Amino acid sequence: MRSFLIISLSILAAACSGEPAAENKMADPPQMIVISKEALEDARVAAVLLRADWCTSCKILEPKLDVVKAQDAIDGLAHVTIDYTDRDKGALYAAAVEIGVGEAIYKYLDGDVTTGIVLLVDLASNEVVGDLRKSLSEVELREAMTKAAA
Repeated sequence: MRSFLIISLSILAAACSGEPAAENKMADPPQMIVISKEALEDARVAAVLLRADWCTSCKILEPKLDVVKAQDAIDGLAHVTIDYTDRDKGALYAAAVEIGVGEAIYKYLDGDVTTGIVLLVDLASNEVVGDLRKSLSEVELREAMTKAAA
């Protein structure tokens, strides 16, 4: 089952990586992933924000995350943002696969996409160990992230 999922995600990523026709090319496509590769390499847990410009839950959650990120860094935690503004599910999963969390997110969301959510992904087990939503306070968000990264 695991190899089937990896193959499926790889096929999905490959299908979405084709070049658009010259007349449809954007000059500067939006950046799908925001992460420092070095930060991810040193992390035990990735806090993956799935966001979109049109997402109302994101407008509530993101300022709270900014407060958490402005505080002292959480040892072993890397913050990752994957943008779904263009509603391209294939591109979202291709971006997640690129940074090594695609299988965990795909499995947890059952192949669907939900925005306005932070998924805490244990990078060793490649499992989602937490699901953080807009209803949590800055303190609760930080506590959940700290506990996951411990």
